Amino acid sequence: MLPMNVEQITINRDMGRYAKRFAGIKGFFAAFIMSSSTVGLTLVVPDNQLLHLFCVIIIPLFVAVCFLKNFMHGLTLTWLNEMFFGVGGTWIKVGPIPGRGLLLLIVLLIYVIIRPNVISKIKRHKRDSWIVFYGVIFPSMLLVYSVIIKGNAFSNAFVDVQRFLTILIFFPLRDLIHRHFSFVLGWIACATAVLSFLFISLSIAPDDFRTVLLERWIYSFSGTNLTAFVLLTGRAAFTPLILCMLGVFLGIMYIVDMKIKALTRLGSVLLLSIAFAAFVVNFIRGPIIAIFIVLMLLTILVSGFKRARIIRGVNSIIVITTMISLGYIATITYIPIALTKWDVSGLAFEETVAPVRIEQTEKMLNAWLEEPILGQGVGNIIPGASRGLAFEVQYPMILYRTGFIGFGFIMAPLLWILLRTVRRTKQIPKLISTDGGKLLLAMGCSVGALLITSIANPYLASSMTFVFIALFLAVDSTLPIIKRRRFLI
Repeated sequence: MLPMNVEQITINRDMGRYAKRFAGIKGFFAAFIMSSSTVGLTLVVPDNQLLHLFCVIIIPLFVAVCFLKNFMHGLTLTWLNEMFFGVGGTWIKVGPIPGRGLLLLIVLLIYVIIRPNVISKIKRHKRDSWIVFYGVIFPSMLLVYSVIIKGNAFSNAFVDVQRFLTILIFFPLRDLIHRHFSFVLGWIACATAVLSFLFISLSIAPDDFRTVLLERWIYSFSGTNLTAFVLLTGRAAFTPLILCMLGVFLGIMYIVDMKIKALTRLGSVLLLSIAFAAFVVNFIRGPIIAIFIVLMLLTILVSGFKRARIIRGVNSIIVITTMISLGYIATITYIPIALTKWDVSGLAFEETVAPVRIEQTEKMLNAWLEEPILGQGVGNIIPGASRGLAFEVQYPMILYRTGFIGFGFIMAPLLWILLRTVRRTKQIPKLISTDGGKLLLAMGCSVGALLITSIANPYLASSMTFVFIALFLAVDSTLPIIKRRRFLI
């Protein structure tokens, strides 16, 4: 009987492996079809909000439901698709509320109706309670303080805090990932590849195609017309570009895994190449530097005296060296003008940083010193320097608007994610050998790179940050509970 049991276990394991692989392939194709609808159809249909609704919501939802066989899961995936390819989320507007906000409210409302027990569970789970705090209570406190106490305009304050609501997508996203993890992993891999290809096209494609992308996709979905600037400079530094970091780190996680098959390794190399190329061809310095810093820290984290860890560390070094070399070769070959962005020889520090960043930082820090504890309130306008949440230097902006206390609350979950990633890696040495571990590490590294690049780039205060947080938490919930350490007194 024992040999038969062993054989049956082996068969079941192989069947499970093939089922996961097939689910990942389905997710890959679903992402391609959904992104083609959102972006591809938008390029050929007339510029009309009702048609945008059809391209961004109706078709992707139909595709997602067909693949997942579940309306709620399909709707959640449609939301994720919109976050990747909806740019600024203004593909439709109902009064002051953009389409992105309406879609989120619809997803959450339907989820509560379908899963009414989620409300009762929130009180029993600490993480769920914190999600509600950051998605509802904390932004409400910021809004009340800003409008009632500081007298800031409600419209400005509301625009600043409404993105906090995005964190509530954790609940339906967690259900989706628990039920269809391999599918979602394949979807993310393809979505980041497609998004990276679009940003590469915005930089180096023929002008006619770039113009169509900029006017029919970027401008129609964000209301920001930078066509002339992008065509002149070849630099498409729009906020969704930061999502391409997922492709960079996800590709790296699979490449450094020694046990993956050759075909999977090839796909990982392609994903890494196209995702990193999106930053290189647009010569976006901040994210590129941040990626390399995180990679070096990751190399130290996964290295050790054991043979497997030494090999992973060496693989990481090889990946870093290859990325630097190929990025440099591509730059000097195809976009030599980008080299001027990196040439800082003979320049003082003040000359290497855009003057607008220095000016903004000084004004924001002065505003913070006037109200260091609670800040000037969200939505506050600095005369002559206000750019909404698009200040290049993000940390002084958060500090002067929310004060030291608000800044601490906002940074806490991001720093927790970094610590959680380190603890996961130390507690589970084979974490990188699992698909869940790879995606978790990719998310953790993306958050680390986001924190670094936001020192001089306007990414941290965007809704994309909450995509990173929600995805990380959802993936983390699929892994074993971290054991509490016992301290001897």
